[in-house]
Amino acid sequence: MPIASTASDKAFVDTNVFAYAEDRRETLKRPLALALIRRLTDEDRMVVSTQVINEFCAVLLRNKVGSVTNEADLTALIAEVEAAADVIVITTAISREAARAVYAYSISWYDALIWAAAKSAGCTTLYTEDIPGSPEIEGVRYVDPFTPGGETR
Repeated sequence: MPIASTASDKAFVDTNVFAYAEDRRETLKRPLALALIRRLTDEDRMVVSTQVINEFCAVLLRNKVGSVTNEADLTALIAEVEAAADVIVITTAISREAARAVYAYSISWYDALIWAAAKSAGCTTLYTEDIPGSPEIEGVRYVDPFTPGGETR
């Protein structure tokens, strides 16, 4: 049974974590990604955005990674992510917040969208390899789950 959680302990998971979880060729990062996804799912703490789901599908199709070989596999994987996580829809309000972050924090557009979605969901942790210059932006702490101890850079 999942552990009850509050918005403040929700954790946003970026695309690269899901991509490594599916990539059987990735012997070092795959077990870490799978363990993180399993833990956050069991604790009912995982949050993703529609952007993450779409990027994940693009990575799977472009790189021929994982077990996706047809439409049914792909839609099943989308449903699996959707069932395991709270899904934040990228709205124009999130896009406006991302635009502010691009200029305020010198981060790329897509990384800013990820940050803005995490912030809008009340997440305090964002698991990603894409760590900006600052390990925390406006209460959202960046954690690289593939560094020793999952420390921020």
